[in-house]
Amino acid sequence: MMTNNQTLKLLQSLRGQDRLPYHLEVEEAGRAVSCDLLTVESLACAFNALCVQVPSLASASVEQLKKVADRLTHKLLYLLEPLSIVEVDSNLGIVQVRSTQPSRESEGATYYELLVERQSPQLQLVRFTKPSGQSQRQAVPCQVTHEVFTRLVRDLSHAA
Repeated sequence: MMTNNQTLKLLQSLRGQDRLPYHLEVEEAGRAVSCDLLTVESLACAFNALCVQVPSLASASVEQLKKVADRLTHKLLYLLEPLSIVEVDSNLGIVQVRSTQPSRESEGATYYELLVERQSPQLQLVRFTKPSGQSQRQAVPCQVTHEVFTRLVRDLSHAA
């Protein structure tokens, strides 16, 4: 997996580049991290879904999936909103984690969703917005500092 310094150097090299979006995909020890970096600025970046393939989740019990999800709710305290487990689907082997207090604005609510999936097997972090008065949500870019992005890559990569 990329070290923190390697991740920061990659972000710095992409700053102001015309080759964005940049598809980031790194694999090591059977785990693959992938996302599309949409923008990279001097202090922050924006990305779509951040996915980490974790082969060991394929044989995990629902209880083990819940433990991974619970550990992440305590580890990812640096995100904009705290996370908590909201649903466990034992049949599909998916644990859904969301922001407990979404960011609310006049336009609607914005929140993180983290899926811990046995079938895929992966961890997937996405940011959604649900405009006021609408029933459908839509994915929006996650905007974080370079340091937060680096921590997310590290923490999701080492979660299970």
